[in-house]
Amino acid sequence: MNVAERVGRAPNDALLIVHCLGALRLEDRGARELHLRTRKARAMLAVLAIHGKAMSRNGLADLLWSDRGPAQARASLRQTVFELQHLDWRGAPVVAASREDVSAARNAVVTDLELIRTASENGDWPRLLSLLEASDPGLLTDLDGLDPEMDDWLRLQRAHEPGKTISAATDAAKRCASEVGARPALDLVAEILRLDPVNEEATRLAMRLSFEAGDRVALHRYFAALRDRLREDYGAEPANETVDLLRRLGSGKDEPPAEDLEPASPARVGQLQKAPQRASAAGIAVTAGLLILAISALFLVWRGSGPAGPAERGVIVAVLPFEQQPPDGSFLAAGLWEQTRGALTRNPSIKVLGRATTEAMAAQKLAPDGYRKRFGVTHLLEGTVRRSGAEFLVSVSLTRTSDGVAVWQDVFHGRAGQPFALQDAIAAGIEGKLRAQLAPGGGRKAEQIATSPEVYALYSEARQLIGSRDRFAFGRAERLLRDAVKRDPNYAPAWSLLGAAIYFNGRMAIVDADARAEGIRSVQHALSLAPNFAPAHATLALIEGEASRDAQASLQRAVALDPSYSEAWNWLGNSFAAQGRSREAIAAYERALAIDPLLSPAAINLVNTAGNAGDKAAVQRLVRTITKAGASPELIDSIKAQQAYAEGDLSGSLTLLEARGLDGRAPKKLLEHNWFDALTALGMYDELHRVTGCPDWYAPLLAGKALPPKVFQGKPVTPEEFWTSLFFSAPAARALVRLNHPADLVRLYRANFADADDFVSKTDRRDMLPELAATLAIALDQTGAHEEASHVLTAASDRVEATLRRTPERTSVARLAMIRSAQNHRAAAVALLEAAARKGWFPDGRAVSIDLAQEPSFRSLRGDVRFEAQRKRFLDHVAKERAELGPLKV
Repeated sequence: MNVAERVGRAPNDALLIVHCLGALRLEDRGARELHLRTRKARAMLAVLAIHGKAMSRNGLADLLWSDRGPAQARASLRQTVFELQHLDWRGAPVVAASREDVSAARNAVVTDLELIRTASENGDWPRLLSLLEASDPGLLTDLDGLDPEMDDWLRLQRAHEPGKTISAATDAAKRCASEVGARPALDLVAEILRLDPVNEEATRLAMRLSFEAGDRVALHRYFAALRDRLREDYGAEPANETVDLLRRLGSGKDEPPAEDLEPASPARVGQLQKAPQRASAAGIAVTAGLLILAISALFLVWRGSGPAGPAERGVIVAVLPFEQQPPDGSFLAAGLWEQTRGALTRNPSIKVLGRATTEAMAAQKLAPDGYRKRFGVTHLLEGTVRRSGAEFLVSVSLTRTSDGVAVWQDVFHGRAGQPFALQDAIAAGIEGKLRAQLAPGGGRKAEQIATSPEVYALYSEARQLIGSRDRFAFGRAERLLRDAVKRDPNYAPAWSLLGAAIYFNGRMAIVDADARAEGIRSVQHALSLAPNFAPAHATLALIEGEASRDAQASLQRAVALDPSYSEAWNWLGNSFAAQGRSREAIAAYERALAIDPLLSPAAINLVNTAGNAGDKAAVQRLVRTITKAGASPELIDSIKAQQAYAEGDLSGSLTLLEARGLDGRAPKKLLEHNWFDALTALGMYDELHRVTGCPDWYAPLLAGKALPPKVFQGKPVTPEEFWTSLFFSAPAARALVRLNHPADLVRLYRANFADADDFVSKTDRRDMLPELAATLAIALDQTGAHEEASHVLTAASDRVEATLRRTPERTSVARLAMIRSAQNHRAAAVALLEAAARKGWFPDGRAVSIDLAQEPSFRSLRGDVRFEAQRKRFLDHVAKERAELGPLKV
């Protein structure tokens, strides 16, 4: 029975889909999820589903319990098989087991890999696109570390399975282009490249399709994305075929070859699938990754405890005399050479081969391997100086002597006038770029990158201040870091942390757009100095907006580079949570807390996400974890207050906070956000201003009685600040529409965004799209931009629906209700609103007004009996909670 027949015969709710691309998910066709008790059970089901045939019990025991004795392994296997056999899954067995072997029930279990390949073969383009959109890069990315044998099995499968699936989808995209056209095919290719960014075949197809669609900008964008990713991940360049294609199509003189867009014959498809080269995209990536890991491991061993001789000297660089081209009799090249040697010598992690020896060997034209064998040199640094009038261009490259590969190259510019200052600046720039390149581990952590003790002391103190999350400490941290980068302009960790300090220091009622831009520049400079510095990747994602799918790749790279970086795990959890991937978000928060049990932002984020998903067990685990770690009563009370808030017990939350009291006139540090959330949701605006110290204009704005201010602390509020500041954004947009100023909202929209797609992309990056889209669309509609309004709503709907396909959590259900109401789908909007309420959702008073009648998006529902009943239930709940609380005693 083939996949199509199996899917067709299975009852709608009985078929179990094993999602293998990305983290393992088990769902039926309605996206209802199956949860298994243990990771080993999840892993076994994935193995059986991918294998597709019966596997011996001994083989499964060896695969999943290789570290146990035979008897214990067989007992564990029996227990796991029993768990899978007795699943309550729509009355259909998930596995079949005999005395000798175990298999997945082929009439009830199917993998996403099979579904994608089947949709590709059948030319079901909408189904294929939907499957690709629901997938994530990698294969079973949450099953590492279960067992050494299982890890080996995963490596093998990752080298083949994704490649086969992506190959089938790429062939399907070619046929789609031939049968339907370039635009639908481009949608498929975009998803393929999201899953496999270094797939050159898919990139070339995207380039050709863009050319056919007349989009020259996209043609270059696809090439640049491939080139940048290859350089970043593998230190490689695109193939000549890809470069030639860019040259031909970019010139506009060459049409894409017809054979590349023609549907392949069945025989050809079979040959391509059997050829080893077809899996090259994933296979080469995995092989290259394993090779890099192997080289890194050997390098660390070689640096650490190898035999006596050149190896024990660590990193040794021979700086070859710089060339002057053309020779002009000046001493600039010689001066730069000396200055560069001096700058590298001052770096304690790098040893520089002596001047006389280097000159003698350079005169002999000694090969790179010769430097390694004679002197233990690990790297050669070469430079060329070119002059054009008063302008200088210095090209430098770093070659690894073990294999002669150029591992780094850069260009520095200068202008004549003060030759010694020019030499100092360029030499310092070269040293700065090499410092992290040659650091242990490639400069993934601050401790691996050299600087002076004074600078490191400044950096360490600032790091501690920022880690405290005390807003009054951020200013001092910023000052310390500005001093640090002044003392050592090439210390990447200080630049990265400066970006974070600027960002946190600028997060007031209005986020300072200038400070945010400076923070981004600071972190980007850190990455130019240390491309592998994990905190910089994570911090850039944070400042640009970590709560989105776009941030996921940067954050995953950060935790891959430094798995001990708890902050990055916390922000990765935010990215997962914004996508509706609650289980993965909770796992990321728990990973952060396993590293740093008292990391309060991760604890609070976990409570919010678990409450939204209805996962009380995760909160219980959290309380046990932080209590065991010795959490302060303040942190434990913050968790309890947040849990009460998530469950709608607003009076209980505030009663607990009230008992904890204030520090003078302000909330205690860890409890500030608890006070803010609970008071806002209860509409206690006078108390909100008195307790939290929020601006006096904020309470009237929330109450719908005042427009947002145009000036804050003597500075005009820019359009960017309007749309990105939590104190503005949704409440401010709501006020402008409610108080009959839709044209002003549209003016701010057009001042900050190039078009509707730019609005969707940027607000989605900060997880603000769903709460802003409906209000903006109504303003656009009121000012005559009907098509633009429809486009915004459709884009927002697509993103929220994608989130709900993963997890039907309550906030996204409510967000979709707002969008449906703005689209005039009234019955659907009311049904969604009721469904969200049943899950425990309630208006938070900020993103959604406490009185739903004040929400512009719900204006079409006013007077509807079911809507008015739900609106009254929310208002009655607030009244009841306020009565239970009584007047605040603080």
